[in-house]
Amino acid sequence: MFFSPQARAEATFPVPVTTEVRTLKRLIDPIVIRMGKFPGFPGEKIGPLRWMAVRNGAWEVIPFQVDEVDKNGEYIFPIVYKNGSFQAAGAGKGQGIVSSRDELVFISRDLGDRAKGNQWPASPGMEIEVRDPLEGGRGYAYFFRFPETPPLSPRDYVNISPDGKLILTEEYVFGFTDPVHPAVFNLAAFFARGASRNIEESRRRNILDRLKIRATIRFLGGKIRMSWDETDPKSELIAYLDGPVRVIQKYRYWVDLVLGIPSPSIGRLVYSYPNRTVLPNDMYLPFNPDAFVTDGAISVALDFTRHAVGSYLYNPILEKPVLIDGKMSPEEKMVSDFTIALSEKLAPWVLFYNPEGAVLGRLLLSDKIWNEFHRLEPRGTFRYSFFYTDDAAASDDPGLEPGKFGEFGFQGKGKADVQQGHYYASIIFFGKRGFTFGEQGEFLQVDDNPLEVTIR
Repeated sequence: MFFSPQARAEATFPVPVTTEVRTLKRLIDPIVIRMGKFPGFPGEKIGPLRWMAVRNGAWEVIPFQVDEVDKNGEYIFPIVYKNGSFQAAGAGKGQGIVSSRDELVFISRDLGDRAKGNQWPASPGMEIEVRDPLEGGRGYAYFFRFPETPPLSPRDYVNISPDGKLILTEEYVFGFTDPVHPAVFNLAAFFARGASRNIEESRRRNILDRLKIRATIRFLGGKIRMSWDETDPKSELIAYLDGPVRVIQKYRYWVDLVLGIPSPSIGRLVYSYPNRTVLPNDMYLPFNPDAFVTDGAISVALDFTRHAVGSYLYNPILEKPVLIDGKMSPEEKMVSDFTIALSEKLAPWVLFYNPEGAVLGRLLLSDKIWNEFHRLEPRGTFRYSFFYTDDAAASDDPGLEPGKFGEFGFQGKGKADVQQGHYYASIIFFGKRGFTFGEQGEFLQVDDNPLEVTIR
């Protein structure tokens, strides 16, 4: 991302004439637009560009960023890891010139009213209309190039710590704090209302034990058995960019196998917005496992700490939320009896909430993976299901602490006759400070009913 350091101390804009008041109710949706959709802007310098909205009867510069993308479709990261530390990428990595590949990023909360064309503060300019496909509500914003650059918005919704381990928003902090196993996601905590971003205080109230990823594979007719957990993959944070609207981290994960078998790997970009984090995983399988893999099992789960006691967990398979108290109730035992139907494209999700706030996690699988599921169904060799445990006495090393408090996950067992190649799956987390049960639709509709964008 690139911003020009030039800015006027003050900016005076014409009083806008409003032709339509904002009716869009959605506030947390990230909106990403390729710059190629803005005629006349590719080839311009990024620095003089400003993203504006009509709010409270006046023009206002709102938070945005333009993330640069190279000709290979890769983000141009201004911060890279080299020689044992994070450093500026250096000259030539980002030119500060708009290309059609670059991405304009903003948040739906900053949209405003519609302004009459002859009251725009600069030329050229473009009007963006954002529409909710469910309720029809609309909001507007405007993209301008200024001959004399007005100041940027002072709002900075999301930041990354200098070591790349923590993501901080205005409402919560999450990240990877295990000094021995840097690939383990093990921190999630809300900041107290009215308080500064006190990381140490939030660590003491951490609700997340870890994101658990467990796998077992049996080879050669079951004669050889290998198991991995989330502490085994090796990982590298290769680079990152930190803008006012989103942070992007570039990771590489891999597992060392034996017997001369090439290592599977995961390429991952982590996109963090004010209320949403997306972890799209490109899982590369460098071999066809059918020749030597007998069967296997894999599970992905969120486990919480004792600080989660008194919180609630909900998933659509439950009639009502269940209380996390370290003891399994009859209602909680029902969760592990539910099997994912392979005949339907299900996007599993789970909601965790308490008076401080809510976290919703969901799994989105690519069409390729779902096609594999459908192809495998007649063979009946690989089954997926939910599982849930709320047991303070459970033993499950490794972990921050003993016990399983509201651990919820998805597991698969058997033999999957998959082929060599790339498989894509996204893990998505939403976070919001302050929450009332029933508001989870605000999270789900971001992916299920994306906002519609029209550019004029």
